[in-house]
Amino acid sequence: MNWSSRKKVLVGAISLFALILAVLSYLGYRALWTGDVSAIKANPSTSVVDKVRTAEKQGGTVELSEADINGLFSIYTKKGLGNEFLSVKGLYAEIANDQIALNIPVNFKGINLLLYSQGKIALENDLIVFSPAVVKLGKLTLPKNFVLNNLSRYLKDKITVTDDSLIVKKSTLPFDVRSLAISGDKVVIAINKFAGESLAAGNLSKESNGSTGSTSNDSGNNSVAIIKPLQPETSASVSNPEENKDKPTESQGSNNTPSSDTVVRTELLRKASGELNGVYASVKTANEKQIIAKIQSVVNIMVQNPSYAYQAEANVVRSQYNKLSAEEKNDFKETILTKMNPDTLRQIKIMFKL
Repeated sequence: MNWSSRKKVLVGAISLFALILAVLSYLGYRALWTGDVSAIKANPSTSVVDKVRTAEKQGGTVELSEADINGLFSIYTKKGLGNEFLSVKGLYAEIANDQIALNIPVNFKGINLLLYSQGKIALENDLIVFSPAVVKLGKLTLPKNFVLNNLSRYLKDKITVTDDSLIVKKSTLPFDVRSLAISGDKVVIAINKFAGESLAAGNLSKESNGSTGSTSNDSGNNSVAIIKPLQPETSASVSNPEENKDKPTESQGSNNTPSSDTVVRTELLRKASGELNGVYASVKTANEKQIIAKIQSVVNIMVQNPSYAYQAEANVVRSQYNKLSAEEKNDFKETILTKMNPDTLRQIKIMFKL
């Protein structure tokens, strides 16, 4: 090969390398584009929860705007999603034309990225299902299955990922959703009336499967135990839960074995007591701390003695809460929402009617 031929080959190789480098740079720019999600509006989470609670008290329907949904999302992103490799920095929704678009800033091994997905959301068999039609990394459109399969490796403890959907149990919400749909630019949610005498125990209900107080869906994976009213029990029907936690629960109300309802409730209260430590450390004022300390004291007594008549102390807690300033109430609500899990939060709502 003469010099002229070699020169042509060299120029061709350099041109090809430059083209590949330009394509990679372009793809890298599109993939690393993070946009400006700060422009997406969000209402205060406490005001959104108050809006939902109004519907919950009557058992009705509530329409949530884009800003309302982002306010609810902020509760869960403050709790932290992800692991040491992938952390979710925020979750922002845009709603239009009966669809929802999710903007998700993440940090992956020190690199800031923006995941974007647009699709439909629905409630199916007690599961909230998001079915994406489009998935992007920055401005770069990616195969949906590729993204979902990789997400499943990092979010498997938080969100269920299938080949075509992201799935969250409706029990992760602090209220009981009956139906959910997008209509235009609003999310329309029908909420079951909150009843202080019952409790959806979520995952802990598995401990009481087979009892007369539990039901399950067809799959058996999302069973819900309906716990009987928190009424003082007769001393003959209550024993130390630590001594009986390994005993069968079929003989509800027997002299030596607590009912399955009592076992589930005791475990919820035990969890709640631990979570209230975080609430106490995070609320801002002495008045708020006093209420949390009182709640935790009652909860700890109930763990040891499920028959304890706590109603008078619950009235004291409500009276103290009603005396808080608006700012203190907002801080109290936001802290308890972000520091407690939905199942334990429901139990506190039931006991103290907050």
